[in-house]
Amino acid sequence: MSEPIYAPEQLVVGRYLIAELVGTGPTVEVYRARDRVHSREVALQALRPYLGHTEEVRRRFRSQIVRAARLHHPHLVAVFDGGQSGGVIFQVTEFLAGGSLDDLLRERRALGLDDAVRLGRDVAAALAYLHEEGVVHGEISPSKILFDLDGTAKLSDVSLSGLNRERFATPFAAVRYASPQHLSGAAPHPTDDVYALAVIVFEVATGTSPIDGLSVDEVRAFRNLRSLPSRPELGPLNEVLQRATTPDALTRMSAEEFRDALDTLVTGESLFRRPPSEPAPTLLSSPPTAPRSSIGFHAPRADEVAGQVP
Repeated sequence: MSEPIYAPEQLVVGRYLIAELVGTGPTVEVYRARDRVHSREVALQALRPYLGHTEEVRRRFRSQIVRAARLHHPHLVAVFDGGQSGGVIFQVTEFLAGGSLDDLLRERRALGLDDAVRLGRDVAAALAYLHEEGVVHGEISPSKILFDLDGTAKLSDVSLSGLNRERFATPFAAVRYASPQHLSGAAPHPTDDVYALAVIVFEVATGTSPIDGLSVDEVRAFRNLRSLPSRPELGPLNEVLQRATTPDALTRMSAEEFRDALDTLVTGESLFRRPPSEPAPTLLSSPPTAPRSSIGFHAPRADEVAGQVP
């Protein structure tokens, strides 16, 4: 196992004080850090070195950080900044201390019908906003849905989409939330996001995967022929999930339609409530102090890229 990119107490670009490594994925290492300009806790995601050796990946990550920083929605993880230090490209986002949906599912297996519907509605609202802005997430899974301490769900990693083609540990993981079109190698489409979210809602509500016990080839065949299976405990949610997972992308629900359909099923209060909050300040409104070697929100200079790859 390789050494972490950053060490505790390390200061990145004179601004972000590293506290600890909190997660390592196939694309980035995630650190809890302190933004000394805004005096707030943030998440710093550093591109893994083996990906940073490819200039195409570095260029794409820089471009996607810039794009993601312009997106603002109550159910999207906010991107504050992007930078480069010692040849490592990183992005800075809000830090959510409530863990991920993947964590919750591991602890509780199923979260219940009401929470599943509310969670699906909130994430679908974020997807509807992304799609309106011309952005497809493309890699939705429970690990990409995070929570703050108030229980608000937020979709993360919009800027990481497509950076790592080897991101799945197993063939089964690669197909678990994939639409038939995704499995066939078609270009990413908004309805792929809807399909993936519908499968997640099914799992949250039932505590099971609709493809448990199937081989990868059987999953491919199943998804080309039919929508998600009906479960009696899901009641009217069955019809919504089936319309969101039709094999034909042309007849599949849009994210906006999925959000609205789920909203009609929401009842009562739950873990996934949406408390009122003020938007956090971002670097777009508060310029960083100089000197700074971050690429920020502009095209990097030649000296910021050339010769910087470890």
